[in-house]
Order: sequence, then structure tokens, then C-alpha cells
Amino acid sequence: MKGKNLFVYLATNKTPEIRLYADPQDQNLYVLDIEGRCIPENPVEFFGPIIEKLLNRVPNRGKDNRIIIDLKLDYINSISVKFFVRILKEIQEKFEFENIVVNWYYEDDDTYDLGKDLEFMTGLKFNFVDLDM
Repeated sequence: MKGKNLFVYLATNKTPEIRLYADPQDQNLYVLDIEGRCIPENPVEFFGPIIEKLLNRVPNRGKDNRIIIDLKLDYINSISVKFFVRILKEIQEKFEFENIVVNWYYEDDDTYDLGKDLEFMTGLKFNFVDLDM
């Protein structure tokens, strides 16, 4: 069951849907869903407000908090990868979450490899979920 939306950015043909919500059963658990294609025409204009909202919309911060990040990206361009690294690092640094779970969904080797690159760049442990299985 999905909880109260803290913010939602609806998908376009060039940008993913981004949804942050609090778990209704657990006030210390947040879920960030990012799904779709990520090839924004102006990544700074696209990601800037999203990073700001993400950092300002989580009311509970501290060691007891946890976040699940579900990344289901059909395609992501190279400049957007840099912003995803920044988002993941900001979550690590700003919220001091006790536990960060990153689920990377992939359908092909290229998407899998990109997830491995992001895992390396952020220092986070990713769970890899093969959508073809």
C-alpha cells in the first residue's frame, strides 16, 4: 500500500515519473520511485527543482529513518547519470538514513551495466532485479 505523496513529478516522453512517499505503516520509511525514460532537454532545469524538493519534503530525518529507492529506467542519457549520482549522494549525506535500499530494475545487459556503474560511483549496494525473469 502506497502512502502519502510527499511529491510527484509526472512522466513525459523525455522524463521519468518521480514519486516520493511515506509508508503509511512506518513513519520512518520513505519510498522514492523513479520510472521511465530520462533524456531531459535541460537536465539542470529538470533535476534542480527535483533535488530541492526531495531534500525539503522529508520531514523525519536521522538514524532511525530508512528509504527504498526503486529505479526502473527505460533509458538514461549520460548527463542524467551524473544527476542520479548526485541525488543518491545527497540522500546519503543529508538524511543520515540508517538504511538505504536501492533496487535497480533492468531488462538488458546495457541497463544492468549502468546500474553496476551507479553502484560503484555512489558506494551504495544495489539489488538487481531482472525484469525478464
